[in-house]
Amino acid sequence: MANTKSKTKSSSRANKPHNADSSYGIFEDVVALAESLLRKRKIYGAEKLQDVAQATRGYATSMTDLPTLSEQVSRVSDTIEQFSGYIAKNDVETMLNDAGSFARRRPYLTLGVAIAAGLTVSGLIMSPRQSEYSQKRRRDSSTPHKSSSKRNGVEEASQLNG
Repeated sequence: MANTKSKTKSSSRANKPHNADSSYGIFEDVVALAESLLRKRKIYGAEKLQDVAQATRGYATSMTDLPTLSEQVSRVSDTIEQFSGYIAKNDVETMLNDAGSFARRRPYLTLGVAIAAGLTVSGLIMSPRQSEYSQKRRRDSSTPHKSSSKRNGVEEASQLNG
């Protein structure tokens, strides 16, 4: 009987994945989900980046009074256009590998970009909530509270009596 218990314990251990294996499997699932989502939006994003590059280039050509700044903005539009071409031509796995390689070569710059992106996204997410909160506060402050009207009534009565 002791032998059957030890066999069932060892067979149940064999059926359970190891932590490293399950972690790797979860990571693969996350990457696969990200690839699926990115693949769907990749072409759309590349087209939008092309639109941004064209708008930036138009802005650069309109800056006739500031030729140095115009040149810099034109370079930015070229970079945006190259990046949109990179997105359109490469698959998601290649882009992720390139991003990982860049992060290993320039970790501080990557950290700075991640922080800036996080702040930008949180600002975009919080803006609608803040505007709703501001509108609610304005509505609440425009309607007089009972305690303030009583206080005003007492003050008015004291001013009339005084």
